[in-house]
Amino acid sequence: MQQTTIEGVRTLWADMPGPFRAALVVGIGARDETFPTSGLAHLLEHVVMSRIGRRPIDNNAEATTDATVFSAIGERSDVLQFLHDVCLQLARPDTARMAHEAKVIAIESGMYDSPGATIALQARFGWRGPGLAAGPEPALDQVTPEQLLDLVSRLVTRDNCVLAMTGPPGDDIRLPLPDAPARRAPEPTLLPRSTPAMIQAPEGAPVTLSYLTRSPAVGLATILRERLMDRLRHDLGISYDISDDTLPLQAGWLTAIAADFAPDAEPDVARVMREEVLGLANRPPDAGERAHAARMAELQLNDPTQLTGYLGFSAVRLLAGLPVLTPEEMLARELAELEPARLREAAAHAVATMLVHVPMEELPEVVGLAVTTELYDGPTFGDRRHRRRTVRPVPRSLEVSVGEDGISMHLRGEHIGAPWSDVVGVAHHEDQRMVVFADGNTVWLRARDFRDGQRLIETVDRATAGRRFHDPGIDPMAEEPQG
Repeated sequence: MQQTTIEGVRTLWADMPGPFRAALVVGIGARDETFPTSGLAHLLEHVVMSRIGRRPIDNNAEATTDATVFSAIGERSDVLQFLHDVCLQLARPDTARMAHEAKVIAIESGMYDSPGATIALQARFGWRGPGLAAGPEPALDQVTPEQLLDLVSRLVTRDNCVLAMTGPPGDDIRLPLPDAPARRAPEPTLLPRSTPAMIQAPEGAPVTLSYLTRSPAVGLATILRERLMDRLRHDLGISYDISDDTLPLQAGWLTAIAADFAPDAEPDVARVMREEVLGLANRPPDAGERAHAARMAELQLNDPTQLTGYLGFSAVRLLAGLPVLTPEEMLARELAELEPARLREAAAHAVATMLVHVPMEELPEVVGLAVTTELYDGPTFGDRRHRRRTVRPVPRSLEVSVGEDGISMHLRGEHIGAPWSDVVGVAHHEDQRMVVFADGNTVWLRARDFRDGQRLIETVDRATAGRRFHDPGIDPMAEEPQG
């Protein structure tokens, strides 16, 4: 694998036999969206491809958490023409296609990455940055041409793209992209989570184990996945597919290991996941396990058929500001991380930062795992309180306070709140508002339920301009008994 620059675009290439393959990797993904514009990177990919038309090559496009990739396989001239035309469409997307493609995406649905990875990212970041990989897409049909063009102006630039290909550079490559510095927002900080703990996952999701490490610790993930396979599939027969992802973060690395499960087996899967993470510290990997993990790494990184995928993987690393390693350098790093001392260090971090994500409405009791809920224990915001109207069928203790600093809801001795800067979106319909916080908490408001309720709604709207979207499906606040 070699590195160069073509027309201002960083380029990774390897001379390989077989049909010519190339991909343009653009630094636009879920992490570059906001809660109201969730799905915007996916929409851009659809808009671009809708104008490419039929080609005599195998071509595809995909939006992920960190990047959008346009790839093709075929005759070199046809593949390069495809990438040239993709660049033209990226620089000046046809916004007239937005409404149509938003409808197509609504049918397609799905997440930006694997279920385990997206569940882990959302729990760690909330509804910001990489956490938007879960693809909430609450209002993709309301995204404006101005919002799409703003994304393009900030991120479709030569220095925010990488070309990866299986052939040498030449004067036949044309990449008509804007020549301007990219303006990519920094990765948000991780949410403060008390760990180790258990947390609710979305309905239909796999049971997922996630943890943080200072280094990639891919070998540790391999060993842990194999141990879980032995317990969950071969011994207990309550899971079939167990997969793992290791994702780079600015503050380290996030590993997610996801397992499907037999009916009603979620508590047992969660229990075994906790036991096996603890087992990494109490029963360190033996020589046989380390040798197996090393052999798996060697097979993957020495497999010439995997080089195309490795080029794309390296392109994403380059966009993230990480060093690009050759397969040989990557293998040396992974083998070094299988040394007992390195494994012990990574295992200690895994134990301390473990979250087990369980898709159950009522989380089970698992010894050693506290249940993480959305209960809020932060400060109260707002100096103007709006109490319930006595004629409304809502709890007597309900109050909402708002002010220049933020918003809080008070109910039955508990409260949740956030500064306005932590409000990521507000759904509205008639006199109703659903205020969504970055940490996943929400505050439901209905003007008719509060004294001076219209003023309350006006304050919320004024403080959250640019973050609101229409949702006629907002449920009214529950008709709870007074209490």
